[in-house]
Amino acid sequence: MKRKFKLASILVALLLALSFGNTALAAGGNGGGGGGGNGSGGGNGGGSDEPLTVVSSTPADGETSASVSDPIKLEFSKNVVNAEVKDGNMAAIVLYKNGAPVAAEVTMADDQVEPDLRNFITITPSSPLEPGTEYQVKIAGTLTAKSGAALGEEKTLSFKTAGTAPTAASEEKTTAENTAAEKPASNNTTLYILLGVAAVVIIAIVVVVFVKKKK
Repeated sequence: MKRKFKLASILVALLLALSFGNTALAAGGNGGGGGGGNGSGGGNGGGSDEPLTVVSSTPADGETSASVSDPIKLEFSKNVVNAEVKDGNMAAIVLYKNGAPVAAEVTMADDQVEPDLRNFITITPSSPLEPGTEYQVKIAGTLTAKSGAALGEEKTLSFKTAGTAPTAASEEKTTAENTAAEKPASNNTTLYILLGVAAVVIIAIVVVVFVKKKK
């Protein structure tokens, strides 16, 4: 009987020890919660201390066979389309040919809707560019990023379109053809006026003769 009691006591002690060990393990746990999240926001907005620069352009600076119909695209190192700087930046970019401004529309994405396009500005000429002709995109130093960083100095990007530039002779020929095409129209107008005047005179004479006969 004493023997059985001893065995029972030993078993109870073992059970208590195991129970205590499990409780300690549960309380100690593995504290490695893995807080190594990668905080990459996916986009290059540019830190506030970084300078504003022109990253690239399409066509590239110095290109000699640019498309005459594709828009011109500029990429910057920071957000240049935010509502706070958008209007000023649109006025800071001008397309030139032979020193004269070329009609073009400067457009930007909404950085709240399309954040991936916040560093890009597009220039779309109002009409196709002339073949074989040199153009310049001038970016004023006042161009500013959302962070407040400014370009600082004017940047000029030059490119030449593909094809052969129209010669002076071909331009004169085109002008002469246009003038010749306009002449028949003006001659016809003069003829119609003369016929109208003649008709009025004839009608007036007929009326006068008719009135005299009645008298």
